[in-house]
Amino acid sequence: MRVAQVIINRPAKQLHKPLSYLMPEKFGNVLPGTRVLIPLGHSREEGILIGYEELAEPPEFTLRNIVQVLDSEPWFTPEMMDTARRLNEYYLFSYGDALRLFTVNKTLKSYEAPKEEWLVVMPDFSIDQFSERKKKQRELAKYLLEVGGASKALLLAKGFSRMVIKQVSEAKGITIESRFKATKTTFDELLTEEVNIPLTEAQQAVYEPIQETMHNHEHKTFLLHGVTGSGKTQLYLRATAKCICQDKTAIILVPEIILTDQIVRRFVETFGDEVVVFHSKLTVQQRNNNWERLRRKDSHIIIGARSAVFAPAEDIGLIVVDEEHDTSYKQEDMVRYHARNVALWRGEAHSCPVILGSATPAITSYYKAKQGEYHLLELPHRIFEQPMPKVTIVDMKEEILHGNYSVFSDAMSSLIQKTLNEHNQMIILLNRRGYSTFVMCRDCGETIMCPHCDVAMVYHQAGEELRCHYCEHHEPIPTVCPKCN
Repeated sequence: MRVAQVIINRPAKQLHKPLSYLMPEKFGNVLPGTRVLIPLGHSREEGILIGYEELAEPPEFTLRNIVQVLDSEPWFTPEMMDTARRLNEYYLFSYGDALRLFTVNKTLKSYEAPKEEWLVVMPDFSIDQFSERKKKQRELAKYLLEVGGASKALLLAKGFSRMVIKQVSEAKGITIESRFKATKTTFDELLTEEVNIPLTEAQQAVYEPIQETMHNHEHKTFLLHGVTGSGKTQLYLRATAKCICQDKTAIILVPEIILTDQIVRRFVETFGDEVVVFHSKLTVQQRNNNWERLRRKDSHIIIGARSAVFAPAEDIGLIVVDEEHDTSYKQEDMVRYHARNVALWRGEAHSCPVILGSATPAITSYYKAKQGEYHLLELPHRIFEQPMPKVTIVDMKEEILHGNYSVFSDAMSSLIQKTLNEHNQMIILLNRRGYSTFVMCRDCGETIMCPHCDVAMVYHQAGEELRCHYCEHHEPIPTVCPKCN
């Protein structure tokens, strides 16, 4: 006896386990990953078919039938379901919650993207069927011949009246098709020759192993350690171009869309409509539409923050994690995961390279690269031999020994004064939680440290205590120095 296993598509703890139903023969062979409508109690619920189980003999209780199959083809691919299973086992949240990560608004009920009517030109279409007196109709017909087809919304925006559009749509050689809307990004889509810019010798040496891996359809993880301004983005563009030539999808992850406007703009300007950008300003309908564009392969590139790693692509050819060290890739609310780990799992499943790019790699990533688990690629110099900014680190204990008890070092004070004298501007960044980042003895320079973490404890005025922001250890402020008394 064949029994269907269904996960209820609702974040309820009582419904985390799969439920058993019978699949009526009239639905034929329904593949796992398909949405179905099932009876649950006195109501009907949407569920996700995750597989079948063969029973040697009928169970003691009565199994209910699946009411309806909601998809003509599975929404979730076998790879998505396997990745969801790994998330379920590794991060210990439910399988249903893991599957919902591959959707936009965590439910699938309103997932049909909006469509619009297009006027499409057929081979037998001719302008001559419109007389010379019908100037607007001839103008519209000429435009349609040039572009091959356009949506009614676009034609209205170009100034053609509804009557003119209606008359042309009824002409011989024009068909009306229902197509998905194309959601534009907020960037001007200008195709450039960005991809054809020649690489420097250092960039070419780094790109060759990536190119070879893509050519051989292998999975390798590359840690691209390149200083700021070394041309990492140019390598991403070149690898993405090759991915598109292979008719595969590229996933480009950035920590925050708003903060990485430059890389997003370069991709959009280079690849135009091939790019789908996910950011927080999109409406749910626009996000649904972009998701559909990826499923239909109308677009081959997705750029977004951590949630973009769950793009519903069936054939991924490249995954890039820019600024891979950034803590923004960790999802810490509700369903918890690290997008970098998910990127590695999906890259392994699709046999494609994963590029982890950063000027300051995470220690774990750098260690794995040194151990040979990742392939280390380095760009230690900026392009065109541009100099690196000068950085000076000042030990404030040394300042005290020289009689400077101010919060500003002598070097900083002199640079601030010099900048003001030259009528220039400056930025002073202060990274602080608490009233003071440390408490120090003015006589011997001893700083009160956390007994567990060996870092300076922070003084919080509320409660008059010292706290460690790593292990949450806290203690009252000592009245005398524990070192020199």
